[in-house]
Amino acid sequence: MLSKSLLYRAFTTHSQRAPSIVGLCNPLIDITMEVDSQNFLDKYQIRAGNAILADQPIHKQLISDVWGSYQSAQNSQGITVLPGGSGLNTIRAANFMLKSKYPQKCKFIGSVGKDSQAESLEKILENEGVVSLMSKAEGSTGQCAAIVYEKERSLVADLGAALKFPTEHVENVEQHIEEATILYATAFFLTSNTQALFKLLNKKPKSTQFALNLSATFLIDQYQKELHELIPQCDYLFGNEDEFAHLAKVMDLMKVDTNNEKDYFELCWKLKDKLKYPGHIVVTRGSKSVIVSNKDPKSYTVPKLEGKLIKDTNGAGDSFVGGFLSKIALGQNVESAVKGGMWCSRQVLQQVGCNFPDELPDPEGKLF
Repeated sequence: MLSKSLLYRAFTTHSQRAPSIVGLCNPLIDITMEVDSQNFLDKYQIRAGNAILADQPIHKQLISDVWGSYQSAQNSQGITVLPGGSGLNTIRAANFMLKSKYPQKCKFIGSVGKDSQAESLEKILENEGVVSLMSKAEGSTGQCAAIVYEKERSLVADLGAALKFPTEHVENVEQHIEEATILYATAFFLTSNTQALFKLLNKKPKSTQFALNLSATFLIDQYQKELHELIPQCDYLFGNEDEFAHLAKVMDLMKVDTNNEKDYFELCWKLKDKLKYPGHIVVTRGSKSVIVSNKDPKSYTVPKLEGKLIKDTNGAGDSFVGGFLSKIALGQNVESAVKGGMWCSRQVLQQVGCNFPDELPDPEGKLF
């Protein structure tokens, strides 16, 4: 007798399914704390505008102390806690775009600890309507403390349990993968469990599109072999201008001048045969433009946002991807997806942290 999942796969086409996006990345809980003295930075040996891993005991103590202050009613003022990690930001953004009509269709896979931080993270996701498919591992939930002094952020991250995703958890999420219209992964997840990612891809029906984000230049160096195997499976390959320029260098395709848009057009032509046909390459260039290519590369100008309206750039790129994928999941074209991505990113730029308005201002999508 056929299993329910095989029957579902056999009789349900991509066009018949409700949009469902499953994301895969290293989840974090972001704790932002505003301080009014340089003494705080000196105490914990951090510098304004710097980003580091919590490799030293003093930096682990910082994260512990900030979390303790958040949990204390007397000391929690000026501290905000939000889900973090690139992939989780993207899934939350897609959920923001879809939840008014398609609730609980954006899901997230990753690994957290068995602690109060994981409970807080999952509670926030539940309140937002994101379905958590996270596993529980030994160790503390990944955290990133952002210390804000005179508008400068100092980031201290401890990835903790995020790097301990168990391969056997793939079996627990198999049905969600089979039901998905899009499976989205970031290259950050390669630092956790490459075997699990490839196993998830093998579970994916042909009708489920695969989107990958290059995530960071150091990952392109560190995981060349894995990316060489992943890119040909991509329906959508995302990255910023630096990441694609570095990919071109590593693949020995060409030298890219990041200030020259035409170089990215040429790179798209060189990359197009590397992706699954007819795969799309999506290059984000900050406030300058977005380039999308599956046949002929096309540049989209990013609408200007007044500086006084921008509160925080954290998560702007991740939310673009979320907005983009939400439109693709709905079966809309690339131009609509780009507009949706830009619109979603614009909302996040006007929030503190990767956060969203309480309600979708334009549930019918007329603004984009």
